Formats: sequence, structure tokens, C-alpha cells
Amino acid sequence: MKHAMLPWLVVLAMAACVAGTAQAEETLATSTSIEYRAYVRTFDKPHEQKCLILLASCHYERGGYVLGFREEPDGSWRLMEQKPTFGTEVITYYSITMTRPYAEVPRSVKVKDAHGTHVVPVKLWKVKS
Repeated sequence: MKHAMLPWLVVLAMAACVAGTAQAEETLATSTSIEYRAYVRTFDKPHEQKCLILLASCHYERGGYVLGFREEPDGSWRLMEQKPTFGTEVITYYSITMTRPYAEVPRSVKVKDAHGTHVVPVKLWKVKS
């Protein structure tokens, strides 16, 4: 009975090893086509609240990337990516957004990616009347 369990233990150990390496590591975004925009929008209801809206747009030569903004303790941002462990071999386009309330929205924000730190001016969100 003990020898019959050995192959299953090997299979379980291999599955645990593969599962541990299957998750993609999070790194600074590497796309060469990243563009950033930042806006301040004041929401009126239910109460007046200023919010920073931060956007990024880019593409990769394959699908399956996961992208997101991470705020740093100094108030700057990082655009992070998780590379796919598998994905389609087709050009894929991405848009990344983040909205955060502020008492006073800054005039510009810094965003870091694999190509350096970018200063993004914060523009007024124009509301149509």
C-alpha cells in the first residue's frame, strides 16, 4: 500500500511546484507605446469630491498581460505589469485607469515604468452641460 501511494505523492509535488511558478511576477510595465493622461474631476453628488483620474494606454505583441497602477508612499505612481504565462500571439491593446479622491489634487503626477519616470500634467475634466 505504501508503494502504491508514491506515484501520487510525486504528482502532487510536481503540481505544487508548477503552481508556484505559474504565477507571473509583477514588474514595471515594459510596453514601448505607453502614454499617460491625468485629470481632476469634481463630483457634485452626494457631496463635493475632487478625484484624480489617471489613465495609461499601450499595446503588447501578445495578449494576456495584467496591468495596474500602484501608489508609492511619496504620492507617485508605478505602472506595473504581470507578463502572461501563455497568451495569444496577436497585438493586444490596453487601457488602464485609476480614480482616487483627493482633498487637493496635484497639478502633476509622477508615473514610473520600465522606461523611467514621467511627469504627467493634471488637466481639468470638462463636463458637458
